[in-house]
Amino acid sequence: MESDSKKIRILTITPALNVCGGMESYVMNYYSRIHNDIKMDFATHNVTDNTYKDMIEKNGDKVFIFPRFNVLKLGKANKFADEFFKEHHDYDIVHCHMANAAFLYLKYAKKYGIKVRIVHSHQNKYADKLSHAIRNVPIVKIGLRYANTFFACSKLAGDFLFKRKKYYLVNNAIDAKRFKYDPNMRKKMRKELGISDDCFLIGNVGRYCPQKNQIFLVDVFSLVCEKINSKLILIGEGELEKELKEHIKELNIEDKVIMHPPVDNIEDYYQAMDMFVLPSLYEGLGIVNIEAQACGLKTIVSDKVPDIAKISDLLSFVKLKASEKEWADEILKNVKYERKEQKTILADSGYDIDKESEKLIDLYKSLV
Repeated sequence: MESDSKKIRILTITPALNVCGGMESYVMNYYSRIHNDIKMDFATHNVTDNTYKDMIEKNGDKVFIFPRFNVLKLGKANKFADEFFKEHHDYDIVHCHMANAAFLYLKYAKKYGIKVRIVHSHQNKYADKLSHAIRNVPIVKIGLRYANTFFACSKLAGDFLFKRKKYYLVNNAIDAKRFKYDPNMRKKMRKELGISDDCFLIGNVGRYCPQKNQIFLVDVFSLVCEKINSKLILIGEGELEKELKEHIKELNIEDKVIMHPPVDNIEDYYQAMDMFVLPSLYEGLGIVNIEAQACGLKTIVSDKVPDIAKISDLLSFVKLKASEKEWADEILKNVKYERKEQKTILADSGYDIDKESEKLIDLYKSLV
């Protein structure tokens, strides 16, 4: 292990630093493996729980909270970014996971001499809403001008954002041991959640937002629970939480749906599930799909999830445009399968964090 003075210094920029976010999981999976070799601080706009923040600070690294900004507050945002990078310009790399904020942060990183400026693509769409997409297109293009290195979580995400530019693929890797199927933990968690042995538990993990399409999932589940003894667990938080609760109440299935806040032991909750369903409007990859399969779960996703998410025969695609009934039928025809340990699928498909983190360390070192 190198002394801190000899380590590469990186500032990683994320929109949030909370346990329910897929991007945060991606970043922190790598951070947990490389922090002994790389000095990595974080800058973020949103911390609603301190799980990751505490972990980072315990390792002697820093978390900076940047003010949120919009078009009306660009003046203040520019001043803040200018002052921040003027004071904190001793980083070797700024790694920005926010393509729509690179125009601001990488501008000042470049101004104050930070040599390696990375934009990292996690998406294959500019935004949930058309108005936000229209806003993001020009500012993302400006941000790419200030970057000189490009990363992507998948080929789909890389080709979307970077077009013909050269980029490095950094897989959404996870800990194989952490997500190993564990029948004993399954029994414990189902008891904790109040799920009987004969109840079929469908799960979904992610922000409550338009992209993740949970309101549609609730409609699908309302048809499933008419046919079989079943429950749905939604694990997350977000701007659609109130609307989701109201919709569940309207469908009169409140006793069938568990809305659970984000957790830092998500692997234990996968154990309790019988199936994972993700009807996303779009995904750069969707790390939850990899986690679910690693845990031996039958996984049903929309056709807007990229093909590379299928690392086993456990994953099936359904057309996003398919009806609620078609989705329900797909779930119902897959309720019986043999759940078992998936021993090598992560390593075989390039999603084993131990192997991929070594590659990332080498990549960072090669850039500086």
